[in-house]
Amino acid sequence: MIGDPEIIRNAEINLGDYYMLSGDLEQAQQYLEKVYRDSQQRGKWGEEYMKWRYLQHCCHSLGELWLTKGDAEKALQLAEECLKQAEPTESRKNIVKGWRLRGQAFCMQGRLAEAEAVLQMALALAREVGNPPQLWKTYQALGELYERQGAVDQAKSAYTNAIAVVEEVASRLQDQEIKRVFLSARPVQEIRERVRSIQQSAVSQNKD
Repeated sequence: MIGDPEIIRNAEINLGDYYMLSGDLEQAQQYLEKVYRDSQQRGKWGEEYMKWRYLQHCCHSLGELWLTKGDAEKALQLAEECLKQAEPTESRKNIVKGWRLRGQAFCMQGRLAEAEAVLQMALALAREVGNPPQLWKTYQALGELYERQGAVDQAKSAYTNAIAVVEEVASRLQDQEIKRVFLSARPVQEIRERVRSIQQSAVSQNKD
């Protein structure tokens, strides 16, 4: 049936994202690499339908996985492949993802000036798009960069902005249990922990 490859592969990418978020990188890699491998096939119209769209998502997610595993070069290659698909089609959300991944890979490689430039580009576009996940994740990436640069105040500001985006989304949730689960999610707690760590470090330095 026309469209089946798109439906299956989007589901597999989402499973890969889920396993990556839960910390099961090997299972995530199995799903994401399967989609990436299958997307290289050429077939009838049903095989090609929406491939340009889901391949952007797959490349970014697989790049994030390699970044998590510490392979900046593979992450950068996948960021470029994501952007190769996203920029000609003006898929702005995925352009943000690709730029952010490129910046994170640069940061891991120690190319901090280049990382800051591309992350600022990603942030500007994320603000235009208005997609909350892309906005808070880009603020978080900037916070991590600024920490690496030793720019503590800028790092704290970026993390605080990320939390503000998350809390603004939470304020619109009517179901209190969903709101509780959302605010207690591991990625949100990691950002809060970075803010606490910066604050504690500042207090310790003032005491000294």
